[in-house]
Amino acid sequence: MYRQVVSALLHLDTKSAWESIDTTRIKELIDILWFLPNSQLDLDIIHSNKQLKTLYYAKGYLQEASVGSGIFSLDMLATARQNRFEEGDLSFSYLCQKCKQSFPVSFKRCPNCMALNSVKVEETIAKSSPQTDYSLL
Repeated sequence: MYRQVVSALLHLDTKSAWESIDTTRIKELIDILWFLPNSQLDLDIIHSNKQLKTLYYAKGYLQEASVGSGIFSLDMLATARQNRFEEGDLSFSYLCQKCKQSFPVSFKRCPNCMALNSVKVEETIAKSSPQTDYSLL
């Protein structure tokens, strides 16, 4: 339920959401935090936490170098950015902890076994692709 609560709070009240984030459980929210727009960041809270600081440095939102979050993929991206390689990105897959099935989108109820709140976020380092805003029409 933690993921759903924080996600809903980020949509409703960003300040309360940042205050309620448990800094020991950032790995559970890594995808939600990665895709947050720059306008929803609370820089005071981010600068006070090593993992958040590394995450947003790796993302390219912060200019002050930070490495050492304890999350391998974030540390690798941050190290690459320090060495002027800025083409790295994170991609996410979502694993059901009950049936071990992997999915490309997050879920509350597993589409395979119907277990509730069994999602585990797995991040992998990927090459960033240029964003195009082409419509399908």
